[in-house]
Amino acid sequence: MAEEHSRKIQPRISLGSKTLILFALAVALILNSALAAAWWRMGKLTDVLLRREAYGYVLLARSLLGWPITDWQAANKRLATIWADQVPQIQSLELISLEQSKQDPSLKALGEQLSKASTEEGFFSMPASQGLREYFLAIRTPAQASIETSATEPGSLQGFIRIRVKEYGSWGNLLTVIWIAVMVGLFAMLVFQLIAQRMFLHPLRQLRRTAEKIAKGNIQVRSHIRTGDEYEELSDAFNSMLARLADASEQLQAINRSLDVKLEEVSRANVALSETNKLKSEFIANVSHELRTPLNSIIGFAELLTEIAKNHQDERAAKYADNILRSGRSLLDIINDLLDLAKIEAGKAVLHIDKTSLAGICEDLFHLTGPLADKKQLQVELQINPNIPLLQTDGGKLQQILYNLLSNAIKFTPAAGRIRIEGEMASEDLVAVTVLDNGPGISKEDQKHIFDKFTQVDPSTTRQHGGAGLGLAIAKDLARMLGGELTVTSELGQGAAFTLTIPKVLNPPQPAKATI
Repeated sequence: MAEEHSRKIQPRISLGSKTLILFALAVALILNSALAAAWWRMGKLTDVLLRREAYGYVLLARSLLGWPITDWQAANKRLATIWADQVPQIQSLELISLEQSKQDPSLKALGEQLSKASTEEGFFSMPASQGLREYFLAIRTPAQASIETSATEPGSLQGFIRIRVKEYGSWGNLLTVIWIAVMVGLFAMLVFQLIAQRMFLHPLRQLRRTAEKIAKGNIQVRSHIRTGDEYEELSDAFNSMLARLADASEQLQAINRSLDVKLEEVSRANVALSETNKLKSEFIANVSHELRTPLNSIIGFAELLTEIAKNHQDERAAKYADNILRSGRSLLDIINDLLDLAKIEAGKAVLHIDKTSLAGICEDLFHLTGPLADKKQLQVELQINPNIPLLQTDGGKLQQILYNLLSNAIKFTPAAGRIRIEGEMASEDLVAVTVLDNGPGISKEDQKHIFDKFTQVDPSTTRQHGGAGLGLAIAKDLARMLGGELTVTSELGQGAAFTLTIPKVLNPPQPAKATI
């Protein structure tokens, strides 16, 4: 959030402003570099020209004075008369003798320097006040001077000519050049801005406006850029993308309309199926209830006929009565399974949670199914961990699940086989009960459908074992009601192991709170 906030408050600079700033910096850099180089070169040339000009003036003055110079003051007056107002560039031109230079401290050092210099080093330059430059030309005794006309040796310093020359108006010229450069730069920036606006920024802004309209949901807008360059190609690609997007949107809307129709049809079908399922459950419950009442009477009379036949030692009648009794009980089991399934599907199965002993339930089932196991000479073992605490669950439904598992194990285990019931703590909060047998086993393919309703491993009409295929389906649904899970592990020829895992404490589902 902080990054997004900082990104929002950052100042934004348009592309045109960035381009103008960069161009201005480039123009300024180029102009400064060109002016600096030109000014440096101009200064060098000015120094050379000024030196040559001053040298020419002093040579001319020396030639006019001639040799020997006997009266230095008269010579100075003569120079002043010659150069007065004739050459404005010359500030002053004067003749200074060696004796005069010794009396002036500022010229004394120069006289000593010129006295020690060779004859070739006769012209010197020295900076003066601002805007002036001083040049000095040494006056020496000519080499061809005779002893009679000169009391000094040839080449000795006699004095020097000092000329003060005005420097060229460099600062004024520089300011003029700078002003012209600034104006040219501003004009170039203006021209560049107009060109950039027309050629670069205008197409980009048009594309941006088009993109903003698309972002608001208008995909029918199109970009109209005709520049004959890459911008036009980009605009055409943009329009092509929008066309494909519009086609895809229309197709998606058509699909959505079709889906809405299908969903409405499915919704109506679901409502009809729900009503049909409810009617089916009510029908099964009512029919099963109506069938169970006379069936209990049939079973009761069959038990009475069996007892009478045994008392009269009529084996044939006893056999028939026993067949009636077994068929009636089998039919009663199927009807009870149908009633349980109808209650579960109709949501009428109610949980009765109380403290339950897993060992006690297993002991009761062991004794209840004992006669069936003894009839097939099966060996049933109980291995319940005594450390399992009392469970907080629905004991009746737990017993029904284990009864269905144990009944199936007895049904499918061959004679003289073995069945084992194991009970352990799967974790701190879960309890696992496993019913194992050494029957024929279940294939991997059949394990995928073993818990489906009305499903049997052998669906043929000549199967050896009866039943409607509801026991495991009901056990699976009851396991879910107890908050647990029912799984199977088996291989063909190696028996099967059904494991029920339930929580140690079952929390009843909370009723949904009404909302306004």
